[in-house]
Amino acid sequence: MKKVVYLVALAVLFGCAKEEKKKAYELDLDLTGEMMQVNTQTVIQDEANANNYYSKVDSLTKYGYGYKIVLPDSLKEKNLKVIISADVKETESVTGEFIISINEPNMNNLYWGNRPVGAQVKDLNAWKPYKDSIIISSTQNPKKNSHLYIFNSKFSGGGNFCVDNFKVKIIKQ
Repeated sequence: MKKVVYLVALAVLFGCAKEEKKKAYELDLDLTGEMMQVNTQTVIQDEANANNYYSKVDSLTKYGYGYKIVLPDSLKEKNLKVIISADVKETESVTGEFIISINEPNMNNLYWGNRPVGAQVKDLNAWKPYKDSIIISSTQNPKKNSHLYIFNSKFSGGGNFCVDNFKVKIIKQ
């Protein structure tokens, strides 16, 4: 009897395992900077926790902490979904945003996209989780010597835009 139950359990397990998952190329990054970090001058120490650092920008500084990513050839000329997640805080006006761009080495812009945080963040002076994504079409992701930049910014409004636990995931569509 035990053998029959065991064989039935194995058949159920193998039957469930046959479900195919869409394989995607995923690249996870975090604030420790597995890729080249940009705008590190905006990273400050948290006054409430000496072991924590976060990015803080205002409309004068404009460009905050981010990543410069060299996309592998396997992701060139492909549709990409870039997912951004972070903990964010606005202090006076909710005008912060995340910028995603593809640039040539001479900084000629091939793609520019932004994701304002205002749709998800309404409260001031409180850390809130944020997550959004953007699709970059294959025509905007050419097979050139180019880099993907992802960073936070604040072009207008008063106060500061603060970002902590910044993570990026890139999925080939």
